[in-house]
Amino acid sequence: MNERRMELRMLVSEGAKIATSDPAPPVDCKVLDVSLTGARLEVDGAVEIPQRFDLIFNRDGIRHPCQIIWSKDKLIGVEFEVPPYFDV
Repeated sequence: MNERRMELRMLVSEGAKIATSDPAPPVDCKVLDVSLTGARLEVDGAVEIPQRFDLIFNRDGIRHPCQIIWSKDKLIGVEFEVPPYFDV
């Protein structure tokens, strides 16, 4: 498989939430790896996730707008719309 990522990813295992603009409550997810440009998430397969949403890391509560780049089963690859300002 060819690696297409522009940035190195750091393996993590931390809780986060997927928040949308609708009044539905945020969806819990797990961040499996993260870089300055995106992240790989694990979500419950039964949940419908919109193309664009805010990823909120439980550690700091800051919203990171992102969009889905790929998905397979319970895994979602996202690209941050604005580079986050946290250390990876």
